[in-house]
Amino acid sequence: MLNSNIWWLLVLSLFPGFEGRYVVLVAPLFGFSVWEGFAIAVIGVLVLGFVLGFSIGFLDNIARAMFSCRYGLLRRVAGLYIRYLERVRGRAKGFVERYGVIGLSLFVAVPLPLTGVWTGALAGYVFGFPRRKLILSLIVGGVLSNLITLSLAFTGVYVLSKVS
Repeated sequence: MLNSNIWWLLVLSLFPGFEGRYVVLVAPLFGFSVWEGFAIAVIGVLVLGFVLGFSIGFLDNIARAMFSCRYGLLRRVAGLYIRYLERVRGRAKGFVERYGVIGLSLFVAVPLPLTGVWTGALAGYVFGFPRRKLILSLIVGGVLSNLITLSLAFTGVYVLSKVS
């Protein structure tokens, strides 16, 4: 039986905004090495890449249907989604229009808020990426983001070891 903390880290790696890149950093808090956190984060990227690559259009249709719903709370949630989608379009436009698949991968790879696999999936959907290219961009960008975070984590550990 796998350690239950692995499941917690895997679940965290699937959350929008948190994703795998931050799992690399919090893995030691759950009793894992940074490398083990990286491996779990990569699994999370693979899962998200495939699931979102195949379902982002369906999720978008649900949100748009909620916007025309008569219930206020559902309309507000859908309105937040639609405003977020417009921000994604604005942020990713330069990357995606200029560089295509590579641009979307780089957009996903930047380890900052409002970038990542979830936002990249929305951007790829908005710009009409074919499913195969979208999944490839999400996975490559997600793994690159995890590698960037891994290198920053090791840099921090190295600097802290020299200070003390």
